[in-house]
Amino acid sequence: MRAALPDLPVIRTLGGCGGTLVSRLFGALPRTVVLSETNPRSVHLFGGHLNPLKQLRQWHPDLLESIADFDEAEIGYPPVFGEVLQGLWAAIERYHQRIVVRDFSYADYIGVPFVWPVPHDSSLDAALQDRFTPRSVYLVRHPVDQLASLRTHRALERVLSAERFVAGSRAFLERRREARLFRYEELIEAPEAIFRAMCAALALPYAPEALTRFAEVKAVTGSLVRAAETHISRGVPLPGAGRARAELARVPGYAELLATLGYAA
Repeated sequence: MRAALPDLPVIRTLGGCGGTLVSRLFGALPRTVVLSETNPRSVHLFGGHLNPLKQLRQWHPDLLESIADFDEAEIGYPPVFGEVLQGLWAAIERYHQRIVVRDFSYADYIGVPFVWPVPHDSSLDAALQDRFTPRSVYLVRHPVDQLASLRTHRALERVLSAERFVAGSRAFLERRREARLFRYEELIEAPEAIFRAMCAALALPYAPEALTRFAEVKAVTGSLVRAAETHISRGVPLPGAGRARAELARVPGYAELLATLGYAA
């Protein structure tokens, strides 16, 4: 009989919806290592900042013993990326730690300007095939605020259309199956309850101190504009929200996207 594949906790998000905060929360759990915004299609983006080997060398060099010989470029090929995760998993188990992968789903489902044409499939899932069973949570946000937030990144400001955002978001959610979906707004309103539920969904032990210790976690990628804040709270209104709302309202499929996400309007 074939041995069961190990479960790998995965945070799936398209960006612009609190992924950095959630990564810091999980990184604040005892003995937990977070690979931040990474998958095979993202390893060469932003100067390799999303490459798991580069992250491990910078933040967790003690875990490199089984994978130090891999080249940072070759793990853009999903089977090799999977081999790296297997080697890391062995080190994680030896040191009695846990690993969480925050997937950079943007490259897979929205893509512009990094990937074109957009594949609309998961490069991380391709890497995990026959190696791990992903245990996933989906982190989302109201599309108006999410699109406005994504456009604050200079690389996306002029290329990310409302049409591309809706198409990518719908393709992303079509792969969700039974994975639990969490809304950023609910996390902000009830951080203890929602983070506890996220831990349960990923089969990770909840630790209440993570809700305060997250401010100490620096081993993470993403927007750190609010990194100095020690309490979870709603940010200031996004200046591009009005434009995003008007553009999204004209896109076919937007109403269906709202319904899938559980937002009224």
